[in-house]
Amino acid sequence: AQSLPASLPATSVKWIIDAPDGSLWLSYGNGEILHWHQGRLERFDGALGVPEGTPQSFVQDRKGRVWLVRFGRVYVLRGGRFEVVAAFDQTVRIGSSATGGVWVVAGSRLLRVDEADELQDLGPFQLEAGDPEPSALIEDREGGVWIGTSHRGLFRYHDGAFERVPIAHRDVRVLLNDEEGNIWAGTNGAGLNRISRKVIKLLSDGPDSAFNTVRSICQDTSGRIWAATLNDRLGFLGPEGWVAVSEEKNWPGGGVSSVAAAPDGAVWIGTSGGMLHRLKDGVYATYRQSDGLAGQDVHALC
Repeated sequence: AQSLPASLPATSVKWIIDAPDGSLWLSYGNGEILHWHQGRLERFDGALGVPEGTPQSFVQDRKGRVWLVRFGRVYVLRGGRFEVVAAFDQTVRIGSSATGGVWVVAGSRLLRVDEADELQDLGPFQLEAGDPEPSALIEDREGGVWIGTSHRGLFRYHDGAFERVPIAHRDVRVLLNDEEGNIWAGTNGAGLNRISRKVIKLLSDGPDSAFNTVRSICQDTSGRIWAATLNDRLGFLGPEGWVAVSEEKNWPGGGVSSVAAAPDGAVWIGTSGGMLHRLKDGVYATYRQSDGLAGQDVHALC
């Protein structure tokens, strides 16, 4: 882990991108974006096109360009400034594309912005009236696009066609594509759903399980699935069900808000208690504001 400067803003970190080149991109609740690379800190604010407030999506494409969404507008960092590529009146989410550019879901329509920043409309993924409020968007290994929504469930686009994917709950909060090609859907009410070649498996310990409301998931280098829940707990999926890590005796504290896996086998855990934990080989390392952590809350890791 690289040491962060003490001059970081003392406010909430909402998104983090751990870039392939070893740099970090941080998005703050006040709208400011920072890039930390090889000991150099760059700041992006309103003067450089950054919109006020917290982005609804914050991703990096295969060329290393950074994209964000705020108030229905899609921005890309180009020439040192964030510029608007597209604008919509509906709820918008974006996700990286393996072939370049980003996927965009706006209301009930799926679109793609290619590497030339040209916008292509691929049509509606559902025909019901009203905004389905897209909540998550990822691409799978076959080039298919998965769309999670807050009210209408889960959808997939592939080879020019859309399909609704039946799962146990219509409120999808987060999506993950694991190393075996399975899709994991974290829901607000029915825990984790695993979708594998037309087989959907509900992974829950019952209607009263603490792991029925999932807001962040990841897969570590050993293949283990981790989840952070809306009731501030952390756990992993074991052979007999969920293991509540945040209830174990060596838990260092804090309400869990996000979880992400690192290539070195560690798991990073964001909290709402002014701490960022790193768990590796059963040992925790904890980072606080005195160590360069900005603010009290870490809401997202990636």
